[in-house]
Amino acid sequence: MFFLHNLERRVLLHPSYFGKNMTELVTTKLVKDVEGTCTGDYYIIAIMDTFDLSEGRILPGSGMAEFTVGYRAVVWRPFKGEVVDAICTSVNQHGFFSNAGPLSIFVSTHSIPPDIQYDANATPPQFTNHSDIVIEPGTHVRIKIMGLRTGVGEMFAIGKIDGDYLGREMVWCRKCTKAVGDRMCLRTGTAALATKKMTPIGTWATRIGLTSQAPVSSLLAHNITKLATTEGCFGRHQRELGFPVVVSK
Repeated sequence: MFFLHNLERRVLLHPSYFGKNMTELVTTKLVKDVEGTCTGDYYIIAIMDTFDLSEGRILPGSGMAEFTVGYRAVVWRPFKGEVVDAICTSVNQHGFFSNAGPLSIFVSTHSIPPDIQYDANATPPQFTNHSDIVIEPGTHVRIKIMGLRTGVGEMFAIGKIDGDYLGREMVWCRKCTKAVGDRMCLRTGTAALATKKMTPIGTWATRIGLTSQAPVSSLLAHNITKLATTEGCFGRHQRELGFPVVVSK
């Protein structure tokens, strides 16, 4: 889930930057150091504004100036039991890995419906029911988070797709409204833009000229639509984190 969180951080400024515009330099360095990072409990997606900038304190021995800065940031914290939309990145006989924005999620074969089996002879290797379901790198999947593990500056999760409304997502061509899975719609030659439940982000994307960019998680997109619409974009690391990116026509 997304939250608007008030945080505080100490910022060091080199003596060569001392001058009239130190406030702007401190803010720029804060954005560079913080946006796109993981604290272990949540990801800092974007800094909205700063407040309570303290007076600089010269550190003995180095000459660096230390500032304490309060700032307001949009953070994303995944929870156990949360359902997220992800993109499969790799598949093996034990399960598959996927990314929901910056979060890496592993789904074990024990958490996959029994009718979906691993096919090592396929190219690429995939999980399939030999009918209409194929999970391979690039496939959109809806996953329920079952557990989280935090590390130094990173988070990992395990999930399942064995449940109602979980598993592979169908993507719809926005020109002919035809279900095209995760590939190109052959009838219109248009890349799939959004899932059927991505109306909010689809409307926003159409307005700014986004056509066939990288897939975007519908649940994540729904939460950030207002912010993205207001700001035009929401942070320098949005592309690296896998969230929507504002592009020109």
